[in-house]
Amino acid sequence: MRSNVSSPSIFVTIVLGAWLSGPVVAQPSSASGKVIDARDGTPLIGVHIISFSNWRTGTTTNAEGIFTLDMGQFGSADTLIVQYVGYGEKLVTLSQLQQNATVKLEPKTQSMEQVTINAERIIAEEFVVKKISKLDIYKNPSAKADPLLAVNAMPSSTTVDETASVSFRGSSPAETGIFFNHVPTYDAVRFAQLTGIGTFSFFNTEMIGSLYVFPGNPPLEYGNTSSGLIAIETSNTIVEKNRTSLSLSLANLGVNHQQRINDKQSIMVYGNFQPSGPLRALNRVSLERIKRFETRETGVHYINQLAPGLSLKSFHYVLSERYTFDFRAPTFGGDFLQEKKRTFHVVNLMKRTKKGAIGINGGFNASQTELGYSRFTYRIGNTDSYGSVTYTVAKKRAGWKAGVAYDDRLQKFFGLVPEFQYAFGETAPAMNVASVTGRKILDAFASYKYTPSKLLAFGWALRKNIPLAGQSHTLSHQSSVSIQVNKKNRFTVGSGTFHQLALLQGEGVSKIKSQQVAVDHSLSAGRLSAANAVFFKKIEKKETAARVLGIESYWSYKLAEKWLADISYTGIEATEKENGNTKKAIYDLDFFIRGGAQWSNRGWTVGCRYIFRQGTWFYPVVGSTYNNRFDVFEPLTSPLQSRQPAYNLIDLSFSKLLPLPKDDGLVLFASVSNIADFKNVRDRAYSADYSSFENELFNRRTIYAGLMWVIQ
Repeated sequence: MRSNVSSPSIFVTIVLGAWLSGPVVAQPSSASGKVIDARDGTPLIGVHIISFSNWRTGTTTNAEGIFTLDMGQFGSADTLIVQYVGYGEKLVTLSQLQQNATVKLEPKTQSMEQVTINAERIIAEEFVVKKISKLDIYKNPSAKADPLLAVNAMPSSTTVDETASVSFRGSSPAETGIFFNHVPTYDAVRFAQLTGIGTFSFFNTEMIGSLYVFPGNPPLEYGNTSSGLIAIETSNTIVEKNRTSLSLSLANLGVNHQQRINDKQSIMVYGNFQPSGPLRALNRVSLERIKRFETRETGVHYINQLAPGLSLKSFHYVLSERYTFDFRAPTFGGDFLQEKKRTFHVVNLMKRTKKGAIGINGGFNASQTELGYSRFTYRIGNTDSYGSVTYTVAKKRAGWKAGVAYDDRLQKFFGLVPEFQYAFGETAPAMNVASVTGRKILDAFASYKYTPSKLLAFGWALRKNIPLAGQSHTLSHQSSVSIQVNKKNRFTVGSGTFHQLALLQGEGVSKIKSQQVAVDHSLSAGRLSAANAVFFKKIEKKETAARVLGIESYWSYKLAEKWLADISYTGIEATEKENGNTKKAIYDLDFFIRGGAQWSNRGWTVGCRYIFRQGTWFYPVVGSTYNNRFDVFEPLTSPLQSRQPAYNLIDLSFSKLLPLPKDDGLVLFASVSNIADFKNVRDRAYSADYSSFENELFNRRTIYAGLMWVIQ
């Protein structure tokens, strides 16, 4: 069952997410150094210099032991890990490197296994369309430093609201898979309403090691996903240096601490408290309908090298949130209250063997939500349990991965709900609803990749369910081919058929079958880079069939050492057919344009993002009939669809790094969302008899500011 109560939560998107717009540290355009043996000064060749905050970003020394860093890649890392086989690891801050460009390494016999925990290999990694680094998230003004909002800033995202619920290439967010350390997270957003739409994610960007985005043809080594996938991995590096960061802003007080326990263990602990008073005081007009919000969260991330070749990672998270806003409907106006408590746990165990690796992944999630307005109250309880075992073999030219997974979801829905969706008043008819819905999935998969050369790669995968409780047999399959045409251009063609059992809040289990094909092109030519795609989908669920045909194009250019600009275009033709009637889908858009620019100089970083898209389709109300029994007007909708006005948005963000003694750092930041104060229409709010209406708007101009103090 759906309820039209999500309006004011849209206002919270920037409000509650803004505190996360943490440090975006600007550095000089490049930096150079030399690595030598501390004993005799001999230059060391092939030394790895890795970003502390993103271990996938780095460089190596040349034959003279010299290395050069592109600060456009490292940005806010501020600390480099210098690693060389047979030598002790060393951490060097960027400020130290600028003062002394020579790094001396001491010989050491300690194994590198004690430095890095190996992650479970993704066989489909070569077919990833986009990898987002921690720095990419921080540098994007539209992301508000939130991983899912950063994904929503991609051209492949067709999300038509201002939330963290991700739609890929014309499919609904319910079809998007989100995996955290190889465990599915079906409740990854905060302040989620009955529709499942939430303001931003519960993922802490600071602990992210990698983020993979599959906008189409999601790899079948992840299960129960029909259209697009987001795979988030926490850091695998054992902390070498303790570090604490404190954040203070208009709506947040937070602390993050990373502690090295010993050579084989480290832990990261963070906590945040979000009050609403200061932010509401500064943004009275834009947040006039938000009466109060408050969240408390705590997370713990632990890694341990149990033995040579055996590693453990675990993540534990607890959240408590509540908010109150002014809810307006034709038959009711007043407070809407929501409270939610949730706990989330993930454990990963990996054992390397002579030929490959065995991965064991487990997860548990439990949440309890209470909602209330007028005379109506809802209680929703979700319990999710997951376990999987995988075996991976990766050779020089070929690799394969196989495994089995068990996924169990249970939802309890209780409450007094409106009998009619147009009658919300205190005297409106109501009915008691009590339902318990569950679904269990037991399936197995096998995927194979073959790379005959650096220019060519093939991939195939199958996923077969083992029917439980009267389920029907399903077989998902996919194939991909990637061709490097020349040094600048690569093409990837992917196709597949996918099956999903989605448990929607208040609506039960939805069976989804998706057939799709996509052709992606990537270009890298010096300062210019591009990503283009054409795609087609056929989606079947319950009594609805949808067809999606789309095109997307993204271009990025580094104008100068201090400037970076990009622009993208997405166009989609999407239709839905139900009971013989065909209509335009909400994601049917002739144009969806994004653009942005960033300038960095002397510790300053200024970013700007722009969005311009066509309005969404809706059925307008053209009249009403009076219901004598319940003393309420029932709306009559037009059989013809209309479009909302076009959507415009400009966001600005600013940050300034202030170096402090002992390599500490203070970052001041500010952001202005919707700086032009565009009155973007989200929906219509009708009068009691539906004779007139006012436009419900997305976020108005919202100002946010704060600071973060990093203590080494």
